[in-house]
Amino acid sequence: NINQAGPLFTLSAKTDRPVTFWTQLAADTPELSLISPERLQARYKELQQSPNESAESAIGRRPTMPSGPEPPVLDQWSFSDDGKKVAGVVASGSTVWFPVAARGWLQDDPRTARPPFRNTRGGWVEAPGGAVYELGPPAAAPATAP
Repeated sequence: NINQAGPLFTLSAKTDRPVTFWTQLAADTPELSLISPERLQARYKELQQSPNESAESAIGRRPTMPSGPEPPVLDQWSFSDDGKKVAGVVASGSTVWFPVAARGWLQDDPRTARPPFRNTRGGWVEAPGGAVYELGPPAAAPATAP
């Protein structure tokens, strides 16, 4: 149910800026797969605010862990040569770059079974202020001269 799955897809839950990967949660959880990410987020929030501790529905009981919006997607991203900074394009079309405070993958991401590759799509990065970005498609590799 959403109460059990939500925390597995939430980062920074103990801060004032949690993010939840609602799309991945819906895709990974068969009983929730037909529910839109927006509806999952709304229902989770509704359950958090419910005064009735015993209230149940098809998508879960009152959650005990905070959640947040889906993180923005960073597209066309690339890391600096030393891996300490990342640059990419956000949905508005703006290019952003920042030092990487943390990088990772969700607990159940099958890609975590192998060593992380520098330009692997997926996962997330965190900026020093706590903003989390989902890694979308990386920047195209520069063409090499023949």
